[in-house]
Amino acid sequence: MIQPLKALPIILLALILAFPVAIGLIIAPAYGGGDEIFTIRSLRQTIETQTILPNRYTYPSMTYHIALAAFAPSALAHIWKNRAELLRGSGGNLLADVQRDLIALVESDAYQDMARRVFTVVNYLTLIWVYLLVRRWRKSDPEALIAAGLLAVSWEISHHAHWILPNALMMQFGMLSLMWITYGLTADQPRRAALYLRLAVIAAGLACSSKYQGGLLLLFVWTAAAIAARPRSLRALPWGEWLRLGVLFTAAFLITTPGALIQPTIFARGVRYEIVHYSIVGHNAHNVAPGIEHFALNWGYLGLAALSRYPLIGAALSALALIGAGAVIARDRRLALILVAFPLIFVLYMSTQRVMFTRNLLLLIPITAILAARGAGVLAALIGRLARSERIGRGAVAATIIGVSAVNAAWLIESSGQVLDPPQVTPLDQIVTYLDTPGAPVYISAGVAALLEDAGIAPPARAVRSLTTAERVLFLAGELRDALRSSGQFIPINRPSYFEYLPPYPHWSHPDYVDQPANRPLIVSRERFEAFGVDF
Repeated sequence: MIQPLKALPIILLALILAFPVAIGLIIAPAYGGGDEIFTIRSLRQTIETQTILPNRYTYPSMTYHIALAAFAPSALAHIWKNRAELLRGSGGNLLADVQRDLIALVESDAYQDMARRVFTVVNYLTLIWVYLLVRRWRKSDPEALIAAGLLAVSWEISHHAHWILPNALMMQFGMLSLMWITYGLTADQPRRAALYLRLAVIAAGLACSSKYQGGLLLLFVWTAAAIAARPRSLRALPWGEWLRLGVLFTAAFLITTPGALIQPTIFARGVRYEIVHYSIVGHNAHNVAPGIEHFALNWGYLGLAALSRYPLIGAALSALALIGAGAVIARDRRLALILVAFPLIFVLYMSTQRVMFTRNLLLLIPITAILAARGAGVLAALIGRLARSERIGRGAVAATIIGVSAVNAAWLIESSGQVLDPPQVTPLDQIVTYLDTPGAPVYISAGVAALLEDAGIAPPARAVRSLTTAERVLFLAGELRDALRSSGQFIPINRPSYFEYLPPYPHWSHPDYVDQPANRPLIVSRERFEAFGVDF
């Protein structure tokens, strides 16, 4: 019989996990679009050709397989319903009818809503892997629960967890791999360490089959195997084990992305397209300068936005993460491999690219949460020593973390409500409300002025058309995009707090990191506007 106190951490973990999963199951149907269409097309082609291959490899095949698994029950139910006709062999017409019905089903809102719910549940397994990693490493339920809790109320994770897309899948399988690496590095028996690292490399293969960047994990499993072997010379390095791990990684990848062998030409074309897309061609407004700028912007996102919609909270949690990273480097050199070295190498790799999609950094958000939890433990111990009471230190930090998490949870609930029931506010309504609020003069663009004129609204006294008398500039995103296009520039994104957005605050995703709708009102300082070198 499990004692109540021993069961408490599991109960708390279940509650922490239930919160974002419940929200996800409710709001997942409101998502959709974007690159999801490619997976739906692959499923349609599977039905038409009766070949279980996606025939597209700009992403590997894990997304396709999970989407297909989500579709299978409905498809089998339909076939079972028509089994009598199928068994009688009614000819090609029946087969064509079944295919038509299945295509309609896979393209239906009902299936896609259900598939998003499946992805939500699969992706939030990440919280369990995070809890187990910290619990194994620190042997501390409070730190493990803090790490999982911070992740559970991350708006960024919530936004990405509900799509039929590979980004959160790579995070989930990647954290599973890092969890097994932790088990391997902390095992007290070589055989167990070897087993855990083989499980880690299989999970790494699945992460790579979710998104190609997940393949970086193989290097860290190899490194962990070398650390576990404790070699005293080059000859003593675990060459045979490295080979076995490489074979397991390749097998895991090829079993879940068999098109790499069966359709090598299409596969090579898809991989080449992504290489050229990220490093040479670029992606419009998501283009950044590779190197230092991209590196700094990546850390800006992880530091200010990954764990909270509120930059001050994000910065505070990042400060805890830095404290945690320092503690890991000082006291847990083995774990520094995956908690410090891996994020650094991953960011360095992504920073060599010309395109910045923050969704590629999802795998690092759980690590940030883990380091923040370790930092919270360090801070609690420090406060305890200063106050000469461990209870005071733990209580103060616990209360702060609970408060911060409550704020993040409240925003997650509020933004989810807006997803389900978007505020019926037009850009014109936002503009009028803002300009009617007392404040310093605001320069309004030609597009904003035209909106007011078309609506028969006289510009408020605060609105001016002389840039020299204004402190801030109000314009529409489409105006800036069109004005910059002639010089080959794009509207700035991936820059925290670059623009000010009029309420209600955008709720689908963090607006600093996505391209702006043409009709979204934006505000910048006069100095920043003048730096654009445009006039409208």
